[in-house]
Amino acid sequence: MRSIRGLRRIKTAESASIPVTVSSSSGLHLHRPKAPLPGLSDFDPLDGDLDALRAWNNFGGLGLDQAYPLFLENPLSYQEDFMFMGPAAFDYYFPVIDRYLREFRRSDDDDDDGCAWILGAAMVSQLETTRPRPIATGTAMEIADLAAFMIGEIDRFAVDSHGETRILEPWRKAGLLAAERNAGH
Repeated sequence: MRSIRGLRRIKTAESASIPVTVSSSSGLHLHRPKAPLPGLSDFDPLDGDLDALRAWNNFGGLGLDQAYPLFLENPLSYQEDFMFMGPAAFDYYFPVIDRYLREFRRSDDDDDDGCAWILGAAMVSQLETTRPRPIATGTAMEIADLAAFMIGEIDRFAVDSHGETRILEPWRKAGLLAAERNAGH
């Protein structure tokens, strides 16, 4: 067993299933099984990708209830992990990003976009990747919902028209890719 920032890591099994529940009254609720958690090969399916291994070192062995507060400690540092983790790990940890963006609040004097642009780029990267398999169809549906949210709530993230354009570009692309993916399955 390994530890990270005082959190005990538990033994993992490879490739967890991803149930999804949608509730129209209170928005999208994303559920993942508590076990098995994604294993090393779920984070690094190509065996040796240094960026994927960094994601494993940061999030591997953590449940969502541990991964979310860890992400909140430094979103700027952890956001790229979601671009490079393997699809099975991404399927599992996507609710961290969904919750973070839906709960993000920028103060009036802050120019922080909440990593909205790079997280949109991470969604595009995951939707375009087919190695060793694409992300789950349920996750693609969740990305489509989050993309619609981001487009509709752009004022919460962008401080000016340049920021709005920058953030909207990857989220629009993610929404289109997710819709194409969902139409094909």
